[in-house]
Amino acid sequence: MFHDDNSVFIGFGVPNVFTMLPSKEEGKWDKFSAFMFFRKRSYVAKKIDRMQAGVYFDLRGLPSEATDAIRREMKVQEGRLTASCANANARVLSAAGFTCGGKSLKRVYRPSHLAALIWEHGLEYKGEKVSIRILLAGREVSDHFQAVWMKEFTSFCRMVEKTIKEKLVRNSHAAVSAPKFLTNQRVDGMSVERWTAAGELATVGISRPSWFGVWLGFILGQRPIFSAEPGMQITAPELQDALPAFPGKLDKVTKLKRYILFSRPVVWAIRRHLVRDIDQYKDVPRRAIVEMLRLSNGPTHEQAFVYNLVVTGSGIHIARLENRNGRDRKIINWLMAKHVLISGYDHDVRFAGEIWIYVVGGEYTVYLSPNSGTYRPGDERLKAIAAYLRDVFHVKVEIVPVS
Repeated sequence: MFHDDNSVFIGFGVPNVFTMLPSKEEGKWDKFSAFMFFRKRSYVAKKIDRMQAGVYFDLRGLPSEATDAIRREMKVQEGRLTASCANANARVLSAAGFTCGGKSLKRVYRPSHLAALIWEHGLEYKGEKVSIRILLAGREVSDHFQAVWMKEFTSFCRMVEKTIKEKLVRNSHAAVSAPKFLTNQRVDGMSVERWTAAGELATVGISRPSWFGVWLGFILGQRPIFSAEPGMQITAPELQDALPAFPGKLDKVTKLKRYILFSRPVVWAIRRHLVRDIDQYKDVPRRAIVEMLRLSNGPTHEQAFVYNLVVTGSGIHIARLENRNGRDRKIINWLMAKHVLISGYDHDVRFAGEIWIYVVGGEYTVYLSPNSGTYRPGDERLKAIAAYLRDVFHVKVEIVPVS
C-alpha cells in the first residue's frame, strides 16, 4: 500500500492528523505534523520510514501539479503555531487547490469532523473528483473514531497536563528515556521483498455492509467477511466432494438451527446487510495474507484469536469469531460468524473449521481445527486442507483436533 510513489496520504491517528508525501528517497516519506492550541510549531519530518497506526485516506492518481502544490503548502505552513492539527492540514489542502463537496476546508478544526467530511463528500482538486481509498491500520473504524472523539473531548485537559510535565522535565533536567518496543518473539516476516519474491499473487476481498449493517457495527462491532482467491485449484481427492450443510440425522437443537435460526431466508436476510458489496484488491502476495491476520496470545485454543474458516472451490473465506473491542457478546459472536453465514449456503464447500495465527520460532504458523457443527469435516479432509493451505501460503500449518 505504501510503496506507491503516486499516492498522498491524509492520516488520522488518535487524534492527530498528518499529511504524507513520497520522499525523493525510495520507500520513505515526508510528513507534515502540527499541534493543537498553539502549543508547538508545525514541522515537516523528512524521509521517515514507518507509519503511525490509524485510518488513512489514500489520494490516488493525482496529477504531479497537485502533489507539488501540497508539498509547497506544507513548506509554507511549516513553523507556524496552529489552533489544531486538523485545521493546519485542512489549510494545506485548501491552499493547494483541494475542496470537499465543493467547499473550502479552512474552517474545519476537529479531526473527526475533517474525517467525516472527506468520508461523506470526498475531495476535489480544481473541481475534478479525487479517487480515494480508505486504509485501516489498527482498530476498526468505529472503535478508532470513538477513541478520537474521547481525545477531542479531553484535549484541553491533556494540553495542560503535557505543558506541566514538560516544564517539570526542563526544570529538573531529567533524562527522558527512549521509547521501548516490546515483543515476546522475533518475527521474521512482514517483509515486502520476501512477499513479492515468490511472485505468487491472489485477489483479496473484504465485504462491505449496507447502511443498516454499518450502524449495527457501531453497536456490536464490525463483522466483515474476508476472502482470498489464490488462483490455485484444489486437487486433493479428499476435497473433491462438496460438504452438505447439517448432514445426517438431526437432533431437535440442530433442526431448530437448520429450519429456523439459520434457515436459508434468515441467512439471506443477514447477509444482505452484512455483505452488501465486496471490495476487491488484486495482486496481493499470497505470503502476505496470513501476516495480515491478528496474532493470538498463544498456540492453544484458549489463547487464540479465532477466525471461522470456509474453503470453497472458488476461494478461502474467513470471519472473526470475536472482536475484543469491549463490546463483545458471546452469543453475537457465535451468531455473526457462523460457517453457514460465511458460506451463504454455497453448494461447493470443501472444508469448514477454525484457524488462528501464532508466531513460533520467528515464523508465522496457522493452527487449524475442524470445529464446525454445520459441515462436520472428517480427519482425511482436515489433513488434505492443511496441505493445501501450506502450499498456498507457504506457512507451517498445525492441526488441532476437536476435544
